[in-house]
Amino acid sequence: AAAAWGRELLGAGADDEPLAADGAAAWLVWFAPAVLLGAFAGYLTNWVELRMTFRPYRYRGLSLVRWDNSPFGLLGWQGIVPAKARSIARELAALTEKLITMRDLLEKIDESKAGEVFHDRFHRLLDDKIDDILDQYVKDNRGTAWTLAKAFIREQLVKLALKELPGAASGFTNELMERVDHIYDLRLLWEEHMLHHPEEWVPVAEHGARHAIRLVNVSGLVLGAILGAMEGIVLMLVVPRSHVALVMLLGGLLVGVLSNLLAFYLISRPSESIEATGRLMCKDMSERRQRETAAEFLSRTVAKFLRSDNLWNHLTTGPKAEEFDVLLRSHVREFGDRVVKAGGPILSEFVSAERIEKVRNNLESIAIEKVEEVFKALLDNSNQVIALQLDLRERLEAMPLSEFENILQTTFYEDEAKLLTVGGVLGTLVAAVHLGLALLVYPLVV
Repeated sequence: AAAAWGRELLGAGADDEPLAADGAAAWLVWFAPAVLLGAFAGYLTNWVELRMTFRPYRYRGLSLVRWDNSPFGLLGWQGIVPAKARSIARELAALTEKLITMRDLLEKIDESKAGEVFHDRFHRLLDDKIDDILDQYVKDNRGTAWTLAKAFIREQLVKLALKELPGAASGFTNELMERVDHIYDLRLLWEEHMLHHPEEWVPVAEHGARHAIRLVNVSGLVLGAILGAMEGIVLMLVVPRSHVALVMLLGGLLVGVLSNLLAFYLISRPSESIEATGRLMCKDMSERRQRETAAEFLSRTVAKFLRSDNLWNHLTTGPKAEEFDVLLRSHVREFGDRVVKAGGPILSEFVSAERIEKVRNNLESIAIEKVEEVFKALLDNSNQVIALQLDLRERLEAMPLSEFENILQTTFYEDEAKLLTVGGVLGTLVAAVHLGLALLVYPLVV
């Protein structure tokens, strides 16, 4: 049936000879476009594959049916990289744990600086509120004795609070350091960040892969042209004209699949030797991408993932939030107990035992109110961020490329068949366009 269709299309005679028998016109109509359109098909399929890899950041289409951890919906698509956020998060969590722990991050906090910041901010807030606290709970805040003693008691209470504050802050920080790897769940932190904020990290990943993307597009262009030339020679010299149409469509399919297959290996396994591009080109891309990936990963980690608000929110709303709350309040309660115990003899003259408890509660509330502010201020300290960047950069650049490839392989392997199918369809469509145009033009020039 295919042969009969081919004879009808090209008017093949009984001898059914190859197209080269028709002379220069056949080479112009069949061979030259095969090279040009082969290059176009190789470039197009790789460009589309890369586009589908990163875009769109969020699912577009009808969400009637979605498959977990898959870019496909029943009628829609999400970029492969953002769709694989959960899988990538697991790999990045494992990678991050090799580079830095939460203990490393907190150890970069200067304890003297922490005490100074906490002291200043707590002091200002206490100064603003202490008068109202004392007036609220004094038995007779209008009496002469209280009027005379208020300034002294106020001063003593502030001094006691500030005296006990460094020990409380140090105790809290030390215990948090001891338990931080248990309280923080890096994998969950990555998942939360990557699932809910793809616009923040996918463009960074895409930018970091820009040299690889350029190489993939060029390789598709070159490979497509080579395969197109091979196809053109076979069409002209070997294939009977009754089979030209079928061979062209199969050739387009082959160009699309092979171009995407090369792109897949260049992206996911650049350290391996790919004969189509040569060992040196792959090595160069691998080394360059390793450096760039390190820089981009570093930028995203420090600026996005390890932001103080992310870390604090994870502490207060994550799976270990209750445990952290108990830890914080135990140290704040100890702080309040020490202040009230030291100031008890003074306060008891004017404040009842029941109301002293309320004074302590107010002091504890002030301390808790400032913990978040101080925590964020210390983590966002520019000197600390710079030190962390330098430390991470050294560790990242020392890592073997295989560590990064594990992340890429996790992303692409499950969808390799989908990408190859898309490439094959696009290559076949380009071949069909070539066939259609050739059939229109060929009778006019032969």
